[in-house]
Amino acid sequence: MSGSISKWLWMPVILLLGMAGIPAIAQESTSRTAASMNILQAVEAEISTLFETNRACVVRIHSTYGKTTPDLSLGLGNGYTHGTGFLIDGGGHILTVDKAVDGAAEIRVTMVDGSVTRAVLVASDPKSDVAVIRVEDPPVRHVSYGNSDNTRIGHYTFILGNAFGELLPSIGSVYEITEGQDLIQITSSVYPSYGGAPVFDSSGSVMGMVWAAPLHQQDPGRFRGTAELPTSVFIIPINRARRIASTLIEKGQIAYGWLGVEVDRETHPVVVTNVAEGGPAWRSGIRPGDEIMAYNGRPVDGPFHLERLVMETAPGDSVPIRVKREKITLSTEAEVAGRTPRGYADNPYLQLVGIQGRNATSRAPQFPDQALVDQIQTLQKEIVRLRVLMQSK
Repeated sequence: MSGSISKWLWMPVILLLGMAGIPAIAQESTSRTAASMNILQAVEAEISTLFETNRACVVRIHSTYGKTTPDLSLGLGNGYTHGTGFLIDGGGHILTVDKAVDGAAEIRVTMVDGSVTRAVLVASDPKSDVAVIRVEDPPVRHVSYGNSDNTRIGHYTFILGNAFGELLPSIGSVYEITEGQDLIQITSSVYPSYGGAPVFDSSGSVMGMVWAAPLHQQDPGRFRGTAELPTSVFIIPINRARRIASTLIEKGQIAYGWLGVEVDRETHPVVVTNVAEGGPAWRSGIRPGDEIMAYNGRPVDGPFHLERLVMETAPGDSVPIRVKREKITLSTEAEVAGRTPRGYADNPYLQLVGIQGRNATSRAPQFPDQALVDQIQTLQKEIVRLRVLMQSK
């Protein structure tokens, strides 16, 4: 009996000791929660600083078109488009997409402080969809360039874009890098007028520019109104956009390389199906049936990759080309000719580099022209509704 009493006498002591440890556990849990909150607050602060620092560099673009322009206004006046751009230097140069300003009768730019100024088109390149406009008396700030070659899948992205006259942020991440087309795909929600918006990396430097945002995989490059926002966005790497912009500012146009071959766009490896007689490829000895393995020292990953490699070759440059003919590997050299983008406008297959597709359409997504039309139609229908409502009152 005494043993049993002793056992029960010890129980309060044990319980008291156990309870004494509870505050320590609670304090440790509270410390961990506080530490987590501090980390989240630090992340929030960094993101806010990133957007606030770069807001002054981003502009809203409003382009108007004369009545001779294809009708985008449903008979309610001149057509117009909205886009986004960003200041790239102290000279007032603004980088944007070609579709936002091409053919415009007037271009107006709204700064972050709400001031509106006219801009002039410096030059544009319809092939790459890169354009440069310029404003007088620009703000002091302009963006800092990053290095898009360092972009990796999983990297965070931060967009500032024009959504119905307001600069709205959007956060996403990189999920695919398309080497052959020199495009980067990210997950992010954007509006149609985000075309030309800068895409910042986690350091606050520009790593790309919004190009197109397909709503459905089967229909890349088309929005269906603005109620449903796409979450997959194609962006132009800033290294390519920066190189094109520099040439446009310096020379006023881009002269692309032209090789003079026709390839099957549905096959890999790249097989030549036809060669322009007297063209660069013909003079170098390339013939139908040859498989193009390497161009200018780089392995060819597919027809679109070859297209980009040739496109980026300066006219007049001689480049080594390695081909396979039956089972024999041959090396040759071609002096690349030059063509301008406008010179290819009438041929949907001749993709500026003398690479022509057979029995295939380009897989490359196109910038959503329809998106701009859809947005305009939606807004103009609303204007008509409001006019009728006002007249009825």
